[in-house]
Amino acid sequence: MEQKLSVVVPVYNAEKYLSKCVNSILNQTYSNIELLLINDGSKDRSLELCYEFAKKDKRIKVFDKPNGGAASARNLGIREATGSYIGFCDADDYFDNDAFSMLLSVMEENNLSTVECVSRVVNNNGDVLVEDAKDKCICRKTAEEAIRDIFLRKGNVHLATRITKSEYIKCLQIPEGKRVEDFYFTILLLLNTQGTAIYNFPFYNYLLSEGSVTRSGGGNIYFDALYFYYKSLEAIKDKKYQIQEEQEYYLFKMYYLLAVSLTRKERKQYNAEIKLIKKEIKLNKNKIKANKYLLQKEKIVLQIASIIFAMPKLMYKLKNRRKQ
Repeated sequence: MEQKLSVVVPVYNAEKYLSKCVNSILNQTYSNIELLLINDGSKDRSLELCYEFAKKDKRIKVFDKPNGGAASARNLGIREATGSYIGFCDADDYFDNDAFSMLLSVMEENNLSTVECVSRVVNNNGDVLVEDAKDKCICRKTAEEAIRDIFLRKGNVHLATRITKSEYIKCLQIPEGKRVEDFYFTILLLLNTQGTAIYNFPFYNYLLSEGSVTRSGGGNIYFDALYFYYKSLEAIKDKKYQIQEEQEYYLFKMYYLLAVSLTRKERKQYNAEIKLIKKEIKLNKNKIKANKYLLQKEKIVLQIASIIFAMPKLMYKLKNRRKQ
């Protein structure tokens, strides 16, 4: 008998996309599904649509809560999930219809605690813009290997492409109140499951809508990334992982991204933090120079930023103007 899979979908102002997302889950070839739709204070018709879906299919449970962000919605879903397995989906994305049957069969055949697939990027018309490898090979990684890849910004931290046995995820809490929390939560999950397995087929379709093509101005999101970076170091401090240079790469990369993306307003707002970062760059100049993962242009930008933090951003603006 099929074991139940609980799929958690945070819903916020997703009325345009929700039907495709929900149907992609309900129409799976794997039928023992519990779909938890967590309305996170939507202001459009999303909640109404959720209840309409629930009337048509008893596998759907609807929860309505004040807006608190995707992390709080996922936490509620994790608490309420009753399945042996837990997975996620973003409300504007969707799965191939054989995704769950394939991934769960891989889990059971290989006695895995967690498995992830790769993804494809599609536009509103369903056209494929980017597609990951599709050789259907299974790649197993230890926690150390997977975490190393995450620090190198190559590892997958998108929860929606992962299915995990409930006992390994119900004991965890997704951090709320900051962005890029998936980075830290995935590391905690990998420590719990002692590694991961990747099934190289893009079962998950990530929608790149017009609104997501250009990120809203500014780069203060990288301060959240730094916060979770240090939280992650705390989580693995007792492990004897040989990933020092990879960790440092991630740190220096965040400094670089802050230097080239912070707006003038943000630089004023985070003046104290920038002073500390400039000091850290100067203290670590030899490590930055020697880091084999950093590009030469990134090393140059960091060197400039340690003197005048605003200069890299200005240089990028001038370069783009010349191209126009």
